[in-house]
Amino acid sequence: MATALKQLENKYNLLMLHAEENDLQGVKRLFALNKVEDLEAKNEHGTTALGLAVKNGNTEIVRFLLTQGAHVNSENKAGQSILVTACYEGFLEETTMLVREGATVNVQDQRGWTPLMIAAYQGHQDIVEFLIDNGADVSLQDKFGKRAHDRAKTS
Repeated sequence: MATALKQLENKYNLLMLHAEENDLQGVKRLFALNKVEDLEAKNEHGTTALGLAVKNGNTEIVRFLLTQGAHVNSENKAGQSILVTACYEGFLEETTMLVREGATVNVQDQRGWTPLMIAAYQGHQDIVEFLIDNGADVSLQDKFGKRAHDRAKTS
């Protein structure tokens, strides 16, 4: 049991565990007890606690971590930003919070895909419109020469 726990601790810190488990009270308790050693620590995929909360669509944990100063432009090992995750999952509220906190709307991952391309590909029209209204560059191309409108879901 101790070995399994040690392996888990090597991949996740307590903040990440509470964020991934959608445990807002656990997250807040860690901050209240001054037990957060590294807000920007990353798991084996390069994802922070904020990234895990966004992936789960946990608006309240996202909001709380942002008030604690979580970095909105963190990228995982695949070069994908937290904003890309919100756009992929179709979470407009999380996307809005990240952009309002300074997330780079025209960031490109290793393939050259932007949050706008991801939202268009996934068919999340509300997020596409929000990103364009907030400075997303519709003329950017990925590494294959495709733009967001080329990636848009047509069904």
